[in-house]
Amino acid sequence: MKLADLAHHLGATLQGDPSAQITGVAAIDTAAPGDLTFVANPKYASLARTTKATAVLVEPAFAEIRAATLRIENPYLAFARAIELFYQPPAYAPGIHPLSSATTPSSSPTSSSTRTSAPATTSSPTPMP
Repeated sequence: MKLADLAHHLGATLQGDPSAQITGVAAIDTAAPGDLTFVANPKYASLARTTKATAVLVEPAFAEIRAATLRIENPYLAFARAIELFYQPPAYAPGIHPLSSATTPSSSPTSSSTRTSAPATTSSPTPMP
C-alpha cells in the first residue's frame, strides 16, 4: 500500500515520500524497510531516530526524523487500525479434517449400537490411616 493511501485511510498528515510502499506493521525495535511502526510513549522516542521502518506514526508535535512520518493525534489507535489493514487471517479448508475427533451420526453416543456401560466395581475404597 502506498504511504499516501495509508495516510488518507488513517486521517494522518504525511511528511515524507507519498509513493513509499508499506507492506506490513511491526514494533519499532524490530521494524524493517516496508514496515509501519509507531511512537506513542516518549520513552520510545529515541528509537524512532534509529528504526529501519519506512514510516512511523507519531503525534503532530513529534520532532522530525529520517523516516517518513504520519502525524496523528492518537498514534496508538492509528497503529491498531493499520494492523487491521495488513492482517491476513488464516484460511482454513472447509469441512472436517480426516483426523478430527468429531463424531458422525453413526457413531454418536446416543446410538444404541455403540453404547457402553462402565464396569461394575465390587471393592470399596481403602480407608486412610
